[in-house]
Amino acid sequence: MGDKSLLFIALIYTTIISIGSLVNPATLPKIDSNLSDKTIHIIGYFILTILWAFYGFFKLRDAYFKKVLISVCLLSFLYGMIIEVLQSELTKNRQADIYDILANGVGIFLAALLLMLTQKK
Repeated sequence: MGDKSLLFIALIYTTIISIGSLVNPATLPKIDSNLSDKTIHIIGYFILTILWAFYGFFKLRDAYFKKVLISVCLLSFLYGMIIEVLQSELTKNRQADIYDILANGVGIFLAALLLMLTQKK
């Protein structure tokens, strides 16, 4: 898979999170799931971080693993905070939630931990 494919997948996934976070929840398809809202945030930002990290690693050929990982984690967290602010400012049926931001951070942390543990030495 090339860097353009990884970029495309990461952009599509980021767009899906943005749209899903900003539209009226009543318009979203109902998914029969036992997962809590916070678990969905953790999984969503875990995947977001992994996708952008893979793109960054591929683009830089793993030469700057730590810098890429730190940058991706910080940008993913900032993105999540921006989404929360946009929810409170642009939507009528959503509001910013500090616990969503914390759940996003947990997902980002778990992705970073997995990537660090599986990094080739």
